[in-house]
Amino acid sequence: DHTPSTTNGSTAPPRYLRACDNCRRRKVKCDGTKPSCAHCQRVGASCHYSIKPKSR
Repeated sequence: DHTPSTTNGSTAPPRYLRACDNCRRRKVKCDGTKPSCAHCQRVGASCHYSIKPKSR
């Protein structure tokens, strides 16, 4: 039997599927890292991830 190897490193910072509010507003690529993404760190902005309920 073949078990797929996982590359989940516990040392990697948590990532989120959505862009942070600043990146979404500016329409730039967000790397999704916490507590602050690379773009927010670079511009010195506070990085915040809003949780929006799924609408169906």
